[in-house]
Amino acid sequence: MSSLALTLCALSFFVTQTCALAAIPRYSTNPDDFVRSRLQHFWVNGQPTRFVGYNVRGLAHYGAGYFFGDSQASDRETNLAYMESVGAKVARIFVAYRFATTQAISDGLDAALQVASQHNIRLIVALTDEYYNPNFYPPGDYIYYTDGLLNQSFFSSGYQVNYLPLVQTLVTRFKDDPTVFAWQVGNELKCPWNPGQILPFSHSVAVSIRAIDENHMVSFGTAGRAFSGLSTSQATVLYADYDFLTIHVYNGDEGLDDSGLANQLRKPLLVSEAGFDTDNPDRPAATNADIAKWVGRGARGYMNWGLMVADNGDGDDIFGIDPFNHAYDWADYTAVYQQWAAALSTTPMPAPDPPTGIAASRGTWGDRVRIAWNESFAATEYAVFRAGSITGGKTQISPWQSARTFDDTTATRGTSYWYWLKARNSGGQSGYSPYDQGYTSSAPEMSIAQAKSQPNGVTAFVTGGIVSAVFGDRFHVQQSGRYAGIGVTWSGTVNVGDHANILGTISAPTTGERLLTPTSVSILP
Repeated sequence: MSSLALTLCALSFFVTQTCALAAIPRYSTNPDDFVRSRLQHFWVNGQPTRFVGYNVRGLAHYGAGYFFGDSQASDRETNLAYMESVGAKVARIFVAYRFATTQAISDGLDAALQVASQHNIRLIVALTDEYYNPNFYPPGDYIYYTDGLLNQSFFSSGYQVNYLPLVQTLVTRFKDDPTVFAWQVGNELKCPWNPGQILPFSHSVAVSIRAIDENHMVSFGTAGRAFSGLSTSQATVLYADYDFLTIHVYNGDEGLDDSGLANQLRKPLLVSEAGFDTDNPDRPAATNADIAKWVGRGARGYMNWGLMVADNGDGDDIFGIDPFNHAYDWADYTAVYQQWAAALSTTPMPAPDPPTGIAASRGTWGDRVRIAWNESFAATEYAVFRAGSITGGKTQISPWQSARTFDDTTATRGTSYWYWLKARNSGGQSGYSPYDQGYTSSAPEMSIAQAKSQPNGVTAFVTGGIVSAVFGDRFHVQQSGRYAGIGVTWSGTVNVGDHANILGTISAPTTGERLLTPTSVSILP
């Protein structure tokens, strides 16, 4: 037995433990149960995740009388139980079939999802296939194939006849099922007669899916940008509608490497098909090196083509993995995927993106600039930086904090400053956010006694007040010694004894009492 096969025994306890996870719920209203695409990673249950998986193309059709081969419904259990034992987390399936009704296709997907959920495996559901044989496309769509490929008629309008209604039916039925990893518009779609024609089609389908289903990711499913004949700018337009990029790589080929594009677009890269042919003298070792290469280039998942654990004809004689046609390397392949499942079972936390929505107050306060910002995904803390000009040296003026507002009380009154934010978590710090400019009010500072002598309509920064009484829509402040007081119209929270600075406009109602109508009230430590 080879060293790779021997590793199987060493890993058996680890895999048993890591695979003993709760089943995926079939239906959920908790967003964390669904897989998301954020920070160029896949996320589930609040954690980034990477995985190995397999293509089990006919899984939804096993046992159906219309399906080719000699499959049984129990083959779903056989395949998915093996995948769970290895530690694989995702299977990719082709859900449409030429000789099945829409109801049969939908029920077959339901059956596949049910077994997958029990084995903690999620399914990428490819909704049609570019290639005419072996019939993985919606009933009636055979008329849209020319020389074995989907033709321009399909991409221009034909997809609306059979394909889109099937897609809408499936997405509607399973939109609340976390066992679906992602919907995939199709397998290896391209329009070689006019590559750009695929863009309006892909946009229309993505919009249609998302109009029904806000829970699941959507994938286009190409073998790579170059495979579909798209320029980088066209691919950028394409992927604006999708959550991750896919490539199909065989025999170690790198011609479809889209890792650079994934980095540019800040979206995850998935090797959704891969394999080595039988001419390779050591396919498992070659696969081991290939996984290492693509994981090193940032791929978040790697999926071998053609897993067939039950002998039902749904494998691949050249690139597949099975204990029948490829018995000679079955054990070694199992060991390779167990090793990688274990290695990828933990994913380092990625650093967050810089915060957005930076808003620094401009003259709203007399003694501070208040900076607020939006939450940055996966960030645990934030820090505020300040400079006297856009190009000036940035100085951190806040501690690292979880709150998303900060008061700069060291700002010189009436002076403008520029503010930036950084976010951080256990994975590191973000870069600087966009900046915003802020400043304190330049209204004259005065005591309560001075304010009371001002004409109506004057804006003043009144300091030195102590809250002496609180009413429903106002409070009263007095200076130390209680020799001068003024009312403040305010519905915010203040307490008797608070020391307050107030920026506001002076007025005198018909009662004759002088009042401050404040822009801001600062309660001092």
